[in-house]
Amino acid sequence: MGADAASQSAALSETMQENELASLVRDTGLATDAFPIARIHTLYAQVADSDQLTLPGFVTLLLLVAVHRANPTYGSSPGGGPPSAPLPGCLATMLERNILKGKKREKQAEIKSAVKGLDTKALFKPSRAALKKEFDAACRAKEKGRTLFGGLVMSVGTLVGEFKERGLLGMRTVTPTAAVTGAACSDVEVELSAADVERAFVSCQDGAGGEEGNATIDFDEFLTALALCGQIKFEAVKEMSLAQRVSAVVATYLREQSEAAVISAVVSPPVARFDASGVVALMGHSGAEHDRWME
Repeated sequence: MGADAASQSAALSETMQENELASLVRDTGLATDAFPIARIHTLYAQVADSDQLTLPGFVTLLLLVAVHRANPTYGSSPGGGPPSAPLPGCLATMLERNILKGKKREKQAEIKSAVKGLDTKALFKPSRAALKKEFDAACRAKEKGRTLFGGLVMSVGTLVGEFKERGLLGMRTVTPTAAVTGAACSDVEVELSAADVERAFVSCQDGAGGEEGNATIDFDEFLTALALCGQIKFEAVKEMSLAQRVSAVVATYLREQSEAAVISAVVSPPVARFDASGVVALMGHSGAEHDRWME
């Protein structure tokens, strides 16, 4: 057997066990509210051989997960028709958003560059005090007051935990509220995984502080991480600018507004009511006639 053939045979013989799959799901954010990890384990059981996956089986599992993740109700009833988000598009989306770490790193670098172009001082000015209060409280409670250069700092575990406790992780379909009764708004997906937050933690660091600095972030770095997460989470809301995505994640992080509310404010802003107080009478109409028309 040649070297290439031997290498290929070895790759095909490598296996993944169910506990390793669970780690992959957690790291990549594959599970969602509508497609929980239990369903992924069910699909795993369908393609696994003796509780392990070979490379061909893993590819098959990815295809199944891509289809069912993008179409959570697909196959739940007989005669339901084809999936609304079919292959290969749903697979390509999942690979880029969740599986391929190189793609995620490239995108995060692009986002960080865009965030640097924002006037973050002005952007965070209205919420800076409230965010600082939340940051300090989390650091004192979970980091035992850990400091660097005299300031409180936060570890990656605490950052991920804060996002999780505030209900900001996972993928959800949000239906914006229309500003006009009877109008309809298209559903949008918002998504943020623990792995996204971890990458934001690394990307936001300025490199100061040595080994301890690499393990933690200060408040200003926290704001950058928050901005990165906002862009990722609300990326699918095409009507939102980067600044609006940052403002949206701040409002949801502080529990001031829901995801539906921050999206609705952009895709379907309130319509101002008509003010008739400034309407004047038509030429030739008396004041009394005008008043009758305006009643």
